[in-house]
Order: sequence, then C-alpha cells, then structure tokens
Amino acid sequence: MVAGQNGPWRPMAWGVKIGGLMREVGTRAEEKMRGGDYWRWGVAWVVMALWLPLLSLGCEERLGIDDGSFSCTGDAQCGAGWVCGVGGVCELAADVAPPEETSDGPLDAGDVGDETAPEDVPESDAVTDVEVDTGCVEGEAWCEGACIEVLWDDDNCGDCGVVCTEEMSCVLGRCLCPGGLENCGDVCVDTRDEVAHCGACDSPCGAGESCGGGRCLPFACPLGFVRVGAGDFVMGSEENEPGRDVDEAAFAVRLTRDYCIQAKEVSQVEFLSAMGFNPSAHASCGSSCPVETVNWHEAAAYANVRSVSEGLPACYTCEAVAGRLTCEVALNPYTCLGYRLPTEAEWEYAARAGTVTAFHAGDLLHLGCSPVDPVLNGVGWYCGNSAGPQPGGGKAANPWGLYDMSGNVFEWVNDWYAPYPGIMVVDPAGPGTGEYRMRRGGSWAHESEYSRHAARIGDEPTVRAGFLGFRMARLVPF
Repeated sequence: MVAGQNGPWRPMAWGVKIGGLMREVGTRAEEKMRGGDYWRWGVAWVVMALWLPLLSLGCEERLGIDDGSFSCTGDAQCGAGWVCGVGGVCELAADVAPPEETSDGPLDAGDVGDETAPEDVPESDAVTDVEVDTGCVEGEAWCEGACIEVLWDDDNCGDCGVVCTEEMSCVLGRCLCPGGLENCGDVCVDTRDEVAHCGACDSPCGAGESCGGGRCLPFACPLGFVRVGAGDFVMGSEENEPGRDVDEAAFAVRLTRDYCIQAKEVSQVEFLSAMGFNPSAHASCGSSCPVETVNWHEAAAYANVRSVSEGLPACYTCEAVAGRLTCEVALNPYTCLGYRLPTEAEWEYAARAGTVTAFHAGDLLHLGCSPVDPVLNGVGWYCGNSAGPQPGGGKAANPWGLYDMSGNVFEWVNDWYAPYPGIMVVDPAGPGTGEYRMRRGGSWAHESEYSRHAARIGDEPTVRAGFLGFRMARLVPF
C-alpha cells in the first residue's frame, strides 16, 4: 500500500494536525501563567495532555477521519517507522517491510516481513471446470451439439457414443439383448446352454463338460451318437477267416482318446438340412434312409458345416477348384474337436465292439449273395436280402448300440489307403497323402464277405455311388 493513501498503516493526518495545535496552546498557556492567569491556562495544559496519547497511535482507523489534506514537513510528524517523503507524503521507511493484508485482518507487528511467496500453481490445476448450461433435462446428455435422450437411444446408450449392436436395444441406458439372452461382451448369448458362458457371462465349463439349463454338466455325446472309450484291439483278420483279403494282416492298435460315433449312417434328411440338397440316387427310399451318391469331399464338407454350426473347429479345409469341391484333412483327427469322418481304426474298433469274429454276431458262414448267410442276415443289409438301401436301424445293433456297421451302404472313413504296418500302432491315422480314400462296412449291393468288419476297399475320393454313404465321429474333450 502506498504511504499517504487510506490504509491501516498511514500516519494519522488529523492527529498530527491537532498535535501541532496543542504545542501552540502549550506555548500560550505558559505565557499566560507567567502573567498570573493560572486557572484558565492550567485547563489548556490538561486538554493538551489528553491529546498526546493519540499522537502515538499512528492509525487513522482509531479516529475514523481523513480528509486527504494532511501534508508533512518532517519525519516526526509521520510516526515510528515512517518518513516524510517528497510532496509532504508520509512513506514507510526503507528498512521496514509492509505487512500483507489477509482475510483474517491486519497482521501483528511480529508478522511483518515473515510472509513467503506462494508456491507456483500449475496452470492445469488452476483452471476449474465451468458447468455450461446446455438446456438438457434429466435423462439427456449433450452429444455433438444436441440434447440426446441417452436412456433409449441405440447410438448413445447411457452416454454419448455408446452404440448398441444391431441385435440389442437401449433400455434405461443399458444395451439389452432380446428374449432373455445376456449381453456378454456386446454379443447376445443364451447362457442356458453356452459352454463359454454357462449360467452367466464369462463362466466357462471345464474340459469335456457341456452346459444345460445354465449348469455345467459332464460331457455327453450329441443326440444320436454313442460314446466309445479308448482301448486296445486287434485290427485286421486272421488268415483262416472266410473271405479274407491279403491287405488285412492283423496288428495291434491302441486308441488313446474317447470319441463319439454316430449310431446310424447320416440320413438323407440330415444331409439335406445341412447342405441344402439331397444327392441320393434312392431318394424314394425315404428321409430316414442313408444318404448316398456322395463323394469323400462332400462328406468332409458336411462335417465342416456341422462343426461350424455348433461353434466347433473345422477338421477339414474345403474349396472349389475348377467348379469342383475339394477338401483335405486340416487337423490331426486325434486332436480336432469338430465333426469328422472316423479314422479307419476308430471305425473298426467301434464295429467290433469288443468282438473278434467276422461280424459282431458271429462268423461268416456263406460267401456271396446266396444262400443267405444266417448271421449277416440278422445284422445287416447285403445283396442276399436287399435290392436297395433301407431305412437306418432296421437290423440289430452291435453291443455298443451301433447300427448298420455291416451292410446297407459303404461308409467313407478319414484315411488314405495304405498297407497295414504289421506292428503295434498308437492312434493310427493313415498316410498324409495317397490316391484312394478308404471305405468300410459293405453294402446292399455287395457280397457277404465285404460286410465283414475287417474288409477294406479304397476308392478315388471323387467317386459317387448309390451304395456309398458315411457316418460322423468327434472326439470327447479331455
């Protein structure tokens, strides 16, 4: 504060002026008392004595007067710590620091000169948010220059820029799925049967388990499939088995993985539903009859379609080459968890169902079509008892619940054709390349010896025939 202006530390202008008057009164009083007028001038001395303490106060607030007309002529008129400056204005002495006025009022004399400079405040911290009145009401938000009702807007759900996916709707500021589905990472999921979100989002079931009713359940093979446990068996046939061929030399096999295999051959209606067409030459047989006149590539493509529809990995790669469908095995059949054709070893292990005879029901008694073999007649359709394919499951099942593993239609399997190794093999899958794909099981058009569980035939994978179909398999997860 500048000396000479109104403030808590300006010397008292009127006090100095009255002080000068008192000195004059004192001088005259002394002269009068010398002349004998003691009483009147004695009173003047008393009045002067009463004004002297006011001179030492130094603050105009004590008197509450200031007409701005005071002009000093010497330092004594300005009070302690002050000097008479240029123009008759009292100024703070150079060796005294002015106190800082705070919200608590003037500082005490001991506080003068003790204050420190405030710390630097970053500009970002010094700036405070200023609330702008957008005119939006409750339930609205200011989004790109407009008030948006974010409780119901699919493009601004709950807040600006939060977009619900096409299958969701914004309800009270949340993206909700229809029909009781749950929003799991912006994907509508039925948590009642979804393995990765069983009962709630991000609650996966363990390996080999399925989800049913929102609860994780032990793994179950798909409807229409039979679970086959891992195990050892002898593949091929003994030298004295009737109808035996030279490429059937017996050898030991160990299968290390449980798997599911279809109880019946793939039907015409199943193939039509997945692929959109029915290639069967015997369509008049009916929808429950096995699909036939399919080549190996079409069987592999069917497996992929079914895998993808159930969220499983595709075990094959398929593409159209020069207008023809071509598929190849993409993943190891003993690790791929999607649908596929059974390996040759899996097929024979399931067909035998723990037996060692030509058919699961016993040995072959009559070769050819006639006379009718009594054992084969009870378990399968072949040239001795049928003139065409028959509805699946018309003959007796084997001990593991599988139908038509002998006769009805031949079945494509996964492997390329190759001679047997003659030594024990673990999880055999055949060679990586070849000329012929394997088909097993015999058919309604063939002699009894082709319906034996050990019988093997290879064909080009592009071959189609009215006696050639397939069945599906898939691994049981660990």
